[in-house]
Amino acid sequence: MAQTTTFTFGEKFRSIFALFILAIVFISAGLLVALINLLTWGVLNNWLINTFGKTIGVVAFFLMGIKREIIFHAPLPDEPAVYIFNHTSTLDIPITLSVGLKSARYVAKYELIYNPVFGIIGLATGQVFINRGTSEKAVKSLKRAYERVIRKKLSLVIAPEGTRKHEDRVGKFKKGAFHTAKDIGYPIVPLYYENSFNLSPSSSLFFKSGTITIHVNPPISTKDWTNENLDEKVNEVRELYVGWTNTYDGDSKN
Repeated sequence: MAQTTTFTFGEKFRSIFALFILAIVFISAGLLVALINLLTWGVLNNWLINTFGKTIGVVAFFLMGIKREIIFHAPLPDEPAVYIFNHTSTLDIPITLSVGLKSARYVAKYELIYNPVFGIIGLATGQVFINRGTSEKAVKSLKRAYERVIRKKLSLVIAPEGTRKHEDRVGKFKKGAFHTAKDIGYPIVPLYYENSFNLSPSSSLFFKSGTITIHVNPPISTKDWTNENLDEKVNEVRELYVGWTNTYDGDSKN
């Protein structure tokens, strides 16, 4: 995925300023939500996460000079789901926050629980840290995470590529998101972010102004998914993203 993007001094300055402000806003909002949750025993957690998350996303786009459009190829489902998105840009997290997904929690690797900032905010706001190891402790941890998600009817947000830095425009899909959807019986809702890579390539922390289009695609049922056909299902979903990249962004090495 070779693409060289040149940024002007003004674009670099605006990027650094926006990221600095967003870092302050994110940490402050996260700590405030955590405090309110502690004081209210978590009763307002879903409303707080949805409201603050969406607000942070909108503020981010304002500071970055980026416009956002949403195209619903299907309505967002009323029932919980696993939401996945193409992870090719620094902008992807603010984009996802701006959608305001109902009762959604972000899935992170278990090691981040020891991060002094993300660990505290994540635990206090009920984000999901998943340990996919094979030890007995890891298996029990995964089971507890699943039970909480199902009991509280939470949706999950996962980037199947795992990182925004990969050789091809659509990176290799890890199976974690798909194992999770299969195990808890949730449909997968693919979100495609058009033009995010062009405004901020994966290797860059800078960004250009422009318009990003969020495509909300129809849910994919996981009812017939098994361990035996999981690789096939993962490849089918990845091929959808390769097709969307070719259609919407016009440049996909796959």
